[in-house]
Amino acid sequence: EGETVTEQIMRFDSSIMLKAEPFNGNLGLGFDDESVAQWGLDGLLPLESIDASIISHQRNNETWTNLCESKPAYNKADKWLVRKLVNGPEDPKLLKIPLRGEETTSWGVTFSSFPPASLLASTGTSSDDDCKWVKEAVMQMYLASEGPILASREKSQGVKLNCGDPESTEKNWIAFHNDDKLYFIYTVEPHVVVHVRKTDGACVEQYKTSSPQLQEVAQRAYSVRGSATATLFTESEYLALMHTWDPDHGYDTVAYTFQSRPPFAVQRLSKPLPLHGRAFASSLTVESNKIIIGYGDSDASSRVLVMSRDHMELLFDWCLG
Repeated sequence: EGETVTEQIMRFDSSIMLKAEPFNGNLGLGFDDESVAQWGLDGLLPLESIDASIISHQRNNETWTNLCESKPAYNKADKWLVRKLVNGPEDPKLLKIPLRGEETTSWGVTFSSFPPASLLASTGTSSDDDCKWVKEAVMQMYLASEGPILASREKSQGVKLNCGDPESTEKNWIAFHNDDKLYFIYTVEPHVVVHVRKTDGACVEQYKTSSPQLQEVAQRAYSVRGSATATLFTESEYLALMHTWDPDHGYDTVAYTFQSRPPFAVQRLSKPLPLHGRAFASSLTVESNKIIIGYGDSDASSRVLVMSRDHMELLFDWCLG
């Protein structure tokens, strides 16, 4: 108190960009240049922000704005205070949403975010001063389950996924659905699977298994976390992505499979995918014998890695060079 302190403010602009349009490509074609041009993976319509369409507080009709500011970092020796201001949600991932009692699915968006002020303020107001530096102002996981409504520019509710620690950072969960239930892989090792109720974000841990392969990876890596969403790969396996990270190299993205039935135990682990250390995988699709992995390139552009199913299987064969 009474001392001069240097304050550094780091501002991060983030937003969920979304647009739905018909797919007119042909993913059944090969990998030659002429065929690739006909895959149709390049969208034609511009993306638009949907932050103002995601409702954070139903009663007051508040949307995903005025995010709470997390506690700053302070270096007492240097008298240096670092504040982080984030103005929108981040790491969005599309996921299939099972419809109870029906064989069809819809789709939604799961994302990470600091909480909007309207979620924490006791008065329901949207002033971020009401929640500045409070212990709950941490990154958490959220779900907006009505994707078609958001794509039409109408408003839809976003809910917090109420698993994990409400006062610690929660992110990089892997979504998948089985029968008519929505699940998230909360941690990769141990492989903890939680069941989520889409209407209010209530969730409960249902299955927990461990993999000797992933135990070994976790012991070597700085951190092991999930990537993208999981998709059915064979009748007996889901395909998923995970990443390791260390401050010197960056990211290594790895594919793995887990059982298609409870307890959803890990089965196989691949070699690292051919992505560089600044590539962060955010989507995974299996279509027409192709594996399509969307990723952010150095926080500057969006790209896709496309490989055949056969090539993915080769990555699971550790006997090959």
